[in-house]
Amino acid sequence: MVKQLGSHPDVNDMMPKQKSKTNTQLNPLPMVLIIGHLLQLEEINDPCFAENLDKVRRTVPLVLNSLNNVCMELITQFSQ
Repeated sequence: MVKQLGSHPDVNDMMPKQKSKTNTQLNPLPMVLIIGHLLQLEEINDPCFAENLDKVRRTVPLVLNSLNNVCMELITQFSQ
């Protein structure tokens, strides 16, 4: 199901194409779920994605908040 969703032309366009040390071992599932949700694809409503999508919905705001805090600390540190 993930491969089917990942092969969707719109989703495939948004996935990283360049291979590097940092992205070769990444799990594509969260990115595919987020892109599918943003594009409002019907496949994302499949029950097999429900638990993973809920996990992404809970963790993404926390991660973004942490990233924002780190950026603000760096800005404060380097602006002095």
